[in-house]
Amino acid sequence: MTTAMDMVNEINPEKEAWNLKVRVIRLWTVPTFTGQLLPNSMEMILVDESGCKIQVTVRKTMIYRFKQLLSEGRVYVMKLFSVVPNQGSYRATRHQFKLIFQFRTTVKDAICDFIPKSALTISPFTELLETKEDSDFLVDMLCYLLILFFG
Repeated sequence: MTTAMDMVNEINPEKEAWNLKVRVIRLWTVPTFTGQLLPNSMEMILVDESGCKIQVTVRKTMIYRFKQLLSEGRVYVMKLFSVVPNQGSYRATRHQFKLIFQFRTTVKDAICDFIPKSALTISPFTELLETKEDSDFLVDMLCYLLILFFG
């Protein structure tokens, strides 16, 4: 029996048992600002077969559990995570929510050729020009460079 997969654009806090098949398109660690050797968190951007993206945070206390399981570019089935509002000044996607991995979160390797290997969000130049320096979203600096040089 095949389990139905949920789509990233459907994710909200109302449901607890999400079942995602996604590709990790970006994965990085966030250092602490106190000089400790262990990172503060591990962050990921996931994309599903429709190209919809969502950010994931793996808190410091859970990094040991997931670091060896996850690789950028690979596809996984992920279950049992928390869904929280995507707020604050460190948002890597425009999705309304983000995922927080918990001790009960499961991550299993999967194969899916339908999930894009990258998911660029192309914005009109007018939107980029209107973006304030203190934008709440991470923005690809290449776009700003192109505007500066080719105006």
